[in-house]
Amino acid sequence: MKALHAAALHLRRPESVHEPFLLPLDQQVVVITGASSGIGLVTAKAAARRGARVVLAARNASALDSVREDIVTAGGNAITVVTDVGDKAQIDHLAARAVEVFGRFDTWVNKAGVSIFGMIDEVSIEDMRRAFDTPLLGHRLRLPGRG
Repeated sequence: MKALHAAALHLRRPESVHEPFLLPLDQQVVVITGASSGIGLVTAKAAARRGARVVLAARNASALDSVREDIVTAGGNAITVVTDVGDKAQIDHLAARAVEVFGRFDTWVNKAGVSIFGMIDEVSIEDMRRAFDTPLLGHRLRLPGRG
């Protein structure tokens, strides 16, 4: 995992730490969680349209495949990785897959979310926790070595 961590942090440091450094989007590899719908889907298509290589992540494999097909048909470059951001091993696999296919990742966009419907007294604590943990804690699992 140390090699993966090093690959994820490959960006050159600016001359001054006060100057932000970001590659142009058409030179980036962008990992996007929640890429099968909503803001994640729109973000993925916009990034690909601007030339980024995108790594699409979500739990729904068929929806991811459809998004990837749309991006590739429009001339973009995308791969899919079925991922539950609540599972650290799956987040590690997502990062590893991005590095395996593209050699690195430059930007990580967390847009995964979970919706629950029901009366508050009918929704289980487990479902409530998942709804809160997915957008708030899923990103904390992103880099190797974090737990």
